[in-house]
Amino acid sequence: MRGLFSFFSADTGFSDFHTALFVLSADPDTAKWALTATRTRFPYLHFTFVAPEAYRAMLPAESALLSLEQAKRSPLPFVREIRSRNLDLCIVLHPGRPSFRKAKILPFFVNARRILIYNEEGEFIPLSRHHSAHLFRHFGSRAARKLRWLALPFAMAYLALRTLRLQSRVLRDRVGAGN
Repeated sequence: MRGLFSFFSADTGFSDFHTALFVLSADPDTAKWALTATRTRFPYLHFTFVAPEAYRAMLPAESALLSLEQAKRSPLPFVREIRSRNLDLCIVLHPGRPSFRKAKILPFFVNARRILIYNEEGEFIPLSRHHSAHLFRHFGSRAARKLRWLALPFAMAYLALRTLRLQSRVLRDRVGAGN
């Protein structure tokens, strides 16, 4: 199975893979760090990169670069070109910060045999049913971080009401003790 349907297939490992697409969807420092970790983890893969043109200097000379600028100019021919390469693996970098949002959905359209998510903790999370618990935990922790900021006004309102209630109880006790 290829593409998004690979989520439902059994995990076979990555040793029989030869080609990979790496979507560098992060700032240059994070991309450089992820690039080093990925090439260390998968030294046998021939990489094709999707990144901004400015990242060309940090990429290995033997690898191909498909620029994000080209993807923005003509997205459908860009995706068609990537799909024609019949890639084995697609790795997308999710750094936990908003950056290159359109590039992060690219792996779902390139028809790769397997999709990996590389997160800000330096973990490779395969997009498969065997790793669904880890995947949900990862995205759940991100949602919890965002929801914390949403909960702050409610927490402050709760604390203010609780303080007013305690103050009114103290005043009632004083008035009741004064009789």
